[in-house]
Formats: sequence, C-alpha cells, structure tokens
Amino acid sequence: MEKSEKKKMIEAYKNTQHPMGVFCIMKKEPIANDPRVHVQIAKNFKAIINSTKMKLNSNFYPIRELQNDWRLYGEDAFVIKELEELEYTKDDPNADYSEELEILKLMWEDRFKADGIRKYERRDKSK
Repeated sequence: MEKSEKKKMIEAYKNTQHPMGVFCIMKKEPIANDPRVHVQIAKNFKAIINSTKMKLNSNFYPIRELQNDWRLYGEDAFVIKELEELEYTKDDPNADYSEELEILKLMWEDRFKADGIRKYERRDKSK
C-alpha cells in the first residue's frame, strides 16, 4: 500500500462518526439484594466497551467497588448494555458532544436511582 493511500485511509477513519451514547454495567440479578449499576459515556461504543471489559478482566478498573464485584462474581454475573445512542446533529466531524453525553448519563443515573438501583461510586483514596 502506498503512503498516500494509507494517509487517506487514516484520515477517513478519523472522520468516521462512530456510534456514541451511554452504556451501563450491571449485575444480571440482584446479587445479595444489592442491585448496582455503573453508567458510562462512550464516544465510540465498540472501543470503550472493549476497553472497559479489558480493564475489568485485568483487574485495572478505576471504580474499585465494581472491580471487586467483577472479580468476586465473575464476568458472567454482569451485563454490559448500550442504553441510548446519541445522534450526530452537527456537520463538523470534529464536533464535541461531551456536554450532551454527560446530560444523557445523568438522566440514566436518575432513572436507575428512581428504580432503587444504586450506582457504583468512585472513592477517593484519601478518604
């Protein structure tokens, strides 16, 4: 493959609008009567979900409560589910959708809270 072709392919990939939105990781069944959920933003569903699974399976996920449950109950006790996809509305392929994604995440966290499902919390080491 020539250098110019490779450069075009890389540029085309950078301008690709990957599906984005929010997804969750939650226990399939309320284990020990303690339903829990972690809602996360994904600017690229496939990449972020793969990265998240790799971190959890490598015992390297930053939310210790979730990491501990994942290690204790195993991957099969959890479901990773896309909750809602955010549609692209701006013509600019480099447009930032961070604010819209954060709002979507908060909305889903509120829905889970209203259903009595607690979220996994990130804890500071200083506490």
